[in-house]
Amino acid sequence: MRSLKRALKVLSLLVVLVAATAAAFVCWRCAQYDASMAKVYEVAVPNVTRSMDAAVIVRGDHLVHSIAGCAADGCHGADLGGGKPIAMGPLGTLAGANITPDNVAAAYSDGELARLITKGIKRDGRSVRFMPVQDIDWLPDSDVTAIVSYVRTVKPSDRPNAWRSR
Repeated sequence: MRSLKRALKVLSLLVVLVAATAAAFVCWRCAQYDASMAKVYEVAVPNVTRSMDAAVIVRGDHLVHSIAGCAADGCHGADLGGGKPIAMGPLGTLAGANITPDNVAAAYSDGELARLITKGIKRDGRSVRFMPVQDIDWLPDSDVTAIVSYVRTVKPSDRPNAWRSR
């Protein structure tokens, strides 16, 4: 009986140690994430200027609705007026922003918009909370110009941005 009590005490101590270690790890990773979101990145604004060429805009439409995936419900939505909210646990509820010309796109120059699309870096040099840049960053400059050109031509939407942080 005495050895059973001792074994239970040791097991309880191990469970407490594992739980404390896990909690410390989670706190450490959360602090790292918060620090990365507060960091200002020095990424040069590319020399991109939108095109008024109809063929370039059509190419941008194709890219936004296919390869880049911007028009998916989980991203910015079919009209680019904002995606459907997605619950992301402790990160909060995320939704792609309204990137139509009267909303987010209005605040960005063509180069800043290209940097946002390809690097996930906002005007202030900070990172966006979620942007799958690995799916877009490999595109040639001509395709990034086409995406920026198309985004500048979509019908404006007054839908408010739906994301909420934790």
